[in-house]
Amino acid sequence: MASGGEYPKVWRCGRCKGELGKVIRDGNGVRRLVVGPVTIIGEAKVRCQCGAERLWVPGEEHLAEILERLKQWNTSQ
Repeated sequence: MASGGEYPKVWRCGRCKGELGKVIRDGNGVRRLVVGPVTIIGEAKVRCQCGAERLWVPGEEHLAEILERLKQWNTSQ
């Protein structure tokens, strides 16, 4: 995994190697994908101009964050 100095990173199509978006880290260090004006924080299929699709899956750290929020939400209920 890249260190903070290596972001933003280009996220490329698996078929034609064209740029699909940029991977960034937010203030909490969570990886996010920026595709045009949209920032994706969850799982999403991104379609390339060549017609191929690539699945963006949030990093492990983001999944841990989601689970922690759910745990906190459940204990507050």
